[in-house]
Amino acid sequence: MRKHFLTIVFFLILAAGFIGTLCNLGTDFSFAERRVLAEFPKADSLSLNRWTWDDDIENYLSDHLILRNALTGISAYMRLAAGTERLDDVYVTGKGQLVESPVEDTAKNRSSLQRNLAHLDKLAADEGLRMYMLVPPTAGYAARDDLPACLRPLYRDDALLNEIRNYADLVAVDLSDALCEGKGDRFYRTDNHWNADGAYAAYARCLESLGKTPVPAENIVYECYEDFHGSTLSRSALWLTPHETIRYPLPSCDYTVQIEDEPPRSDLYFREALTSHDPYAVFFNGNYGTVRLTNLSPDGEGVLLVVKDSFANALVPLLLPHYKTVVMIDPRFFRGSVHELIVSEGVDDLLCICSLKTLVTDDKLRLLK
Repeated sequence: MRKHFLTIVFFLILAAGFIGTLCNLGTDFSFAERRVLAEFPKADSLSLNRWTWDDDIENYLSDHLILRNALTGISAYMRLAAGTERLDDVYVTGKGQLVESPVEDTAKNRSSLQRNLAHLDKLAADEGLRMYMLVPPTAGYAARDDLPACLRPLYRDDALLNEIRNYADLVAVDLSDALCEGKGDRFYRTDNHWNADGAYAAYARCLESLGKTPVPAENIVYECYEDFHGSTLSRSALWLTPHETIRYPLPSCDYTVQIEDEPPRSDLYFREALTSHDPYAVFFNGNYGTVRLTNLSPDGEGVLLVVKDSFANALVPLLLPHYKTVVMIDPRFFRGSVHELIVSEGVDDLLCICSLKTLVTDDKLRLLK
């Protein structure tokens, strides 16, 4: 009787898993992993020149397996317990901070960095302006003392940042000590971006270089959301990692913000994104080719053009009260003419706010013209 009972339970479990997986086949996006799930293979997968149908089916069923999130989480923690130091491209520090794997200091990456710097320098020189570079070290470099000793030498941010500092005609704003003195505390624990403290430290250094006076930290008003989870958490599958607080500053001036050709709005923040798969999109709802911010108070002076990636999104709200207009362009999406934009806007200052990874690996910067 016991034997029959165990057999029945076994087949019930199989049936539940099969039925649950069938019910999950209609899902096309993983909220936890922030990615589109595999599609059912199309008929052309059966082409004689493409024998991958079995692999495609396997990937499809794997992505839609019932309890997938729980199983990927169990797998991640088992690998961690077995001594695995890297989960996907994420390392775990001794304090439980999830940091991206290092930007490699290779001849190829240095060559790519030099090409991007030369292009940015020419872009500014052609307009008779200087390009100010605001490039943070990575969260892993800032928190390297909390990593296993074998991993620390892999983070060579200082060598790559020196390439930027030593580039003669660019003004490199040194952020290393400002962002590293907290040993990682100025970056999120579950995301690769700087947090509110890190953004403020970068803002203060930036304004000093531009000859402006930053607003004291205690005078800045923030809104908070207590259940923030970032992209490194999604990639690591360490689902038990506690969520954290995200703070976003409220500019001390009236303003409008226009994203691409959409109608202007009076709020920088998209708070509905806080409960989405990408809470960092609370800043400007993500990244776009062009975002224009207009300071409506009489105190703002001049026009700032920011060449950016997502690191700029948390910092630009702090810069807005110091300018009449701030225009952000993201090379990944901007396909207009930088020259025409500078002339039409009457740009006074040029600022590049990009991660080290973007400057080293992204070739989209060279599309700006």
